[in-house]
Amino acid sequence: MSPYLLELDAFPCLMLSEHETSINSASLMNIDQLQDLCRGLPGTTEDLKWGANLVFSVASKMYTLISLDEEPPRISFKTEPAMFEALTHQDGIIPAPYMARASWVTLENVGVLPEEELEHLVEESYRLVFERLTKKAQREIRGDDPARA
Repeated sequence: MSPYLLELDAFPCLMLSEHETSINSASLMNIDQLQDLCRGLPGTTEDLKWGANLVFSVASKMYTLISLDEEPPRISFKTEPAMFEALTHQDGIIPAPYMARASWVTLENVGVLPEEELEHLVEESYRLVFERLTKKAQREIRGDDPARA
């Protein structure tokens, strides 16, 4: 057993209650909303890579990818190792091809997670990447005055 393996009940936000059999479609995020979320994060750039993959990056470091050439579009993002283990034990969420060793997951469609949870995970992906940037790059993105640093 992996030392990072956690039971899903450790992440109650990922579990459906006994009265829920599926996620309410009104609470799902669509691709446009996901793009708006990413575009709103400081220092984010977007570009197409590898054909039809819309990639969102901060300081040229990827944090979210949307595969536009698949129907439904797949969404990939970085997670903490423990969250990676928990998420990949859910239906519709798989280790991201070529990027799983860095704790990236792929949602086989945007409807796998409720909007609030997907938003949180994408923001967390951004945070994980942002924190690995140099202090100088972080200050530039935040717009900090270098004289105060």
